[in-house]
Amino acid sequence: MPTITETLKTKLDELKLERRIDELTVATEKVVKRAIEHAGELAHDNRDKVTTLLDKAGSAIDQRTDGKYHDTVGKVRAQVVSGVDKLATKRPTHHTPFDTDNEATEANEAPTSNETPQDAPTTWSAHTDPV
Repeated sequence: MPTITETLKTKLDELKLERRIDELTVATEKVVKRAIEHAGELAHDNRDKVTTLLDKAGSAIDQRTDGKYHDTVGKVRAQVVSGVDKLATKRPTHHTPFDTDNEATEANEAPTSNETPQDAPTTWSAHTDPV
């Protein structure tokens, strides 16, 4: 009679869990990378709005506290601006409409045969809409 460990190992092999976990890990990494890039784009595009908001908040705090926390607010402002700048560097350097999810498509290898993908149209008219 097999041990519980052997039974579990057999079930894991049957369900191909290791492969599925690897696929999930890769998919999760891609989603997190895209989220960081998107946050970087937002930080870059809205940097001026963030600094304006921080200036307004700092002025309001100074006004209500008679400048008592001016230095602390200034330090916090500097940290937030620094964080926004760091986040802005995470935005993608460039994207073209032809970018794909495949990371470097296997080291940018070109197809070596004259085969077309199964769904690819084989004539120019199949690529265009009728006029």
